[in-house]
Amino acid sequence: MKDIEFEEMKRAQESFHDRAMKIPGVHGTSIGLKMTNNELTDKFAICIHVLKKKEFNKIPEQDRIPEKINGFLTDVIEHGQIKPCVDGEKYRPLQGGTQITTGVPAGFPTFKFGTLGCFVRDIETGTVLGLSNQHVLEKEMYVVGQPTAVFEEIGLVVRLVKNEKVDAGLTTISYSDIKYKNSIIDIGYVKGSRNVLRSQFPFNVRKRGRTTKLTKGKITHIMSGITEDGLTYFDQLFIQPDPGTKFMEQGDSGSALVDDNTHVVGLCWGATKEGCGVANQIKDVLEELNVEVLTSGMKIKKYPKYNAGILRKFELLLTRGTGGKKYWDTYKHFEDEIRHMFHSIPELHMIWLKMPHAEIVEELEKSLSDENYCIPDLIGNTPTNTMFNEFNKHLSNNTKEIKLKNSASSFCELIKNNIGKNLRDVLDE
Repeated sequence: MKDIEFEEMKRAQESFHDRAMKIPGVHGTSIGLKMTNNELTDKFAICIHVLKKKEFNKIPEQDRIPEKINGFLTDVIEHGQIKPCVDGEKYRPLQGGTQITTGVPAGFPTFKFGTLGCFVRDIETGTVLGLSNQHVLEKEMYVVGQPTAVFEEIGLVVRLVKNEKVDAGLTTISYSDIKYKNSIIDIGYVKGSRNVLRSQFPFNVRKRGRTTKLTKGKITHIMSGITEDGLTYFDQLFIQPDPGTKFMEQGDSGSALVDDNTHVVGLCWGATKEGCGVANQIKDVLEELNVEVLTSGMKIKKYPKYNAGILRKFELLLTRGTGGKKYWDTYKHFEDEIRHMFHSIPELHMIWLKMPHAEIVEELEKSLSDENYCIPDLIGNTPTNTMFNEFNKHLSNNTKEIKLKNSASSFCELIKNNIGKNLRDVLDE
């Protein structure tokens, strides 16, 4: 089909769409391959998606679908309404196609389940992020875990988009010692992204999701319509499963839709009861989020992680004198709780992300090698007072352990009150 003919067909579909959506049982329209006797043909048609087909003579005249619309063939497709899929094993290194859980912070027992699709690169910052659906990640600053959001955290929700073409969101890959591999379980390494042309329909695709794992199907239509819960959508990829299978079910939302050469072509978000799948077009997702699908060779900037090197340098510094050793002993006593607090409380995690990590390491190395090292008034471009005030405020507000709270407050005050003085002398007092 030539571009000009397709554009005319699309205008015909759009002009008929509102009328079709008022017909009882209709829940969408699309442009795709016509089916005859349950077999795909090579002819394009304006397709009307219905909950259940009816005998022609039993349909009121005003609700009948014409054989042609503006000269273009029509087809009627029967399947249930599309609904978002929100529903394991732990994978380290982290990979796409795995279960993720979004947890409400501060201990509330509310969680959303879905799938981590693949990894993307933020065009502005160069950082690596995880891609899934908005309705899975839900809200910015929520904690994301793999497979759960308790003691298995991987990052925080940082960007979300939900409109008629895109249901997508991003999580940082920034907790603890999390490592990732730019691949999708059962599929392989991701080679980039591409757009699917209608001339390629039916187009072979795969996805790996939390619930149905690896499944295969074909993109057969570009669909617009309304979901089971009343949300409208436009220009979505409609996927027919291989015979005798289901392409998607609850929990598969967020899966990356990939072609036979492991290029990402879409982001799965919905399914019908028969197991057909629906996905955003990847070009729309990438444009809205300002990211690109991660591939080997890309220059990336990592989010700062909880650096064991920093802790080791703190230990060497603090344990040189009795004054410093008591602070280190308190940290070791509450180490598991402190780590979990930084993982599960977004405010504390963001404080960590904003800290000048490279400059902190540099100052620690100076303090270990220089006996005359004095506490600076700036660490990088951050005032030392400000950094320790923020750290102490958020830590104190989020722990009920009196000993930990008092020790943290005492240490922060010790540093702030002795800026410009020799650090070793201060810690030995």
